[in-house]
Amino acid sequence: MPYRSESMIVFAAREAKKMWPFLAGFAVVGFGVTQATLGITEADKKKSAFLNPGGHH
Repeated sequence: MPYRSESMIVFAAREAKKMWPFLAGFAVVGFGVTQATLGITEADKKKSAFLNPGGHH
């Protein structure tokens, strides 16, 4: 939490210097997951052993 004598902007700027690797990694992983899931088609879903564990379509 910020000190009482400083604003949230100053606090955020100070913490951003420490947190940028985490935020950058989170953004990269989020982008990768989004791109991977957007590429799934209905045909992929029908062929999936995970979505159809018994082989039923």
